Amino acid sequence: MTRFLTASGLAIVASFSAGAAQALTIVPTFDASIVNSPNAAAIENNINNALQFYDKNFSSPTTVLIDFQISASVGGGQSLTSLYQQSTAQYVSTLAFVAAANPQNLVLQSAAAFAGSGNASIFPTSTLLATSAEMNAIGLSASGFLDANGGFTGNFDGIVTVNSGLNFTDTAGPNGVNATATFQHEIDEVLGIGGSGSFLDDQAQFPNTLGVLDLYRYAAPGKPSFTTATNATSYLSFDGGQTAIAQFNQSGQGDASDWSSFTSACNNGTHLVQDYAECSGGPVISLNRNSPEVTALQGIGFNLALPEPSTWALMLVGFGFIGTTLRRRSLRYHFG
Repeated sequence: MTRFLTASGLAIVASFSAGAAQALTIVPTFDASIVNSPNAAAIENNINNALQFYDKNFSSPTTVLIDFQISASVGGGQSLTSLYQQSTAQYVSTLAFVAAANPQNLVLQSAAAFAGSGNASIFPTSTLLATSAEMNAIGLSASGFLDANGGFTGNFDGIVTVNSGLNFTDTAGPNGVNATATFQHEIDEVLGIGGSGSFLDDQAQFPNTLGVLDLYRYAAPGKPSFTTATNATSYLSFDGGQTAIAQFNQSGQGDASDWSSFTSACNNGTHLVQDYAECSGGPVISLNRNSPEVTALQGIGFNLALPEPSTWALMLVGFGFIGTTLRRRSLRYHFG
């Protein structure tokens, strides 16, 4: 389920600025729902463990402020994200500039080269929405504006809420959901991939609007995809559709830019952090440098601290992911 509350008067990103820090820094705030929980220590420790991956592996000079909460009313997890709009042409132009300044990010080199030739060429006058964290990662000054209640009077880039009944000791919980994967799924969305990376499902409310991953949706080499048809094939590709990084979710349930999960056998529990559904009883999962989520983050401008050849090699492999239990974890509420 996806809902939006629109805010007026929020400025379109305009200025290019260099960050002072030398690494991606995600600063967590623990909401009262966590601090006052009898399980507070375990929850805070789990959040810090989930965040360590980003802090250790990404070098983009960006600071991201996230408020973490727990609630019994969310299924697995959900994210609220500060979003900014600009023209797709402006974003593509900026991405090319950033790619030229970061030649070590080979994924970004390919993404920038093909960004204007996929759906951007089909929708030449489109608007693009991107998270404040993503905007800052490519050097565009964009302050977070969310407060802890989801209003527009704060400075959070995102709010991440997970179900208070998850197993925060990182063993698989009910339906295979574990806390680290749930936190990282929603953190990814604050950064700009997953649910916040597509506006395919929101065209009735936001016509002619793309998300950053919508630039790279393909049905076949040289054939962009932008359809909600459940019988369609759509995958993430940063080289014009030649190689598939991961299959997008075309089920009509969950977020269109999460990875696809099928309802067949669970394939020994194989699934990924950004899958829209979990394998029931699946093992504990979390991000690693070879995850397709990490490749996706590189493609939208986040640089790895120590680039490895194996990361780019992922682009040579197509992915198919399986699951049985629907998890609607990604609710996007705000844009600016």
